[in-house]
Amino acid sequence: MVLQNKKAAQKIIKSFFEIIKNFKRDNEVICYSLAHLDGILEDSRNRVKHFLDIMTDFKNPADIIKDLNSFLHRNNTDDNMQRDIASHILAIIIE
Repeated sequence: MVLQNKKAAQKIIKSFFEIIKNFKRDNEVICYSLAHLDGILEDSRNRVKHFLDIMTDFKNPADIIKDLNSFLHRNNTDDNMQRDIASHILAIIIE
């Protein structure tokens, strides 16, 4: 499976986070991306290592916590699903 390969897994995860950052106004795309990131972790909690490796990458670290945390501080009631999924991903990463 692709997600067992470290480089491929990190590339997929980074791509979903890039989508989240660049398509802020498209709620469906954001929900789709967040749901897939959540599914990646739920399918195998060991994959949290890929998320941590992306955050601590020497050449190009990504601030995944900041990106996910931004969903928790929104006041828009339309974003409840995004907030719930982002908080679940954060809980798994922080765990």
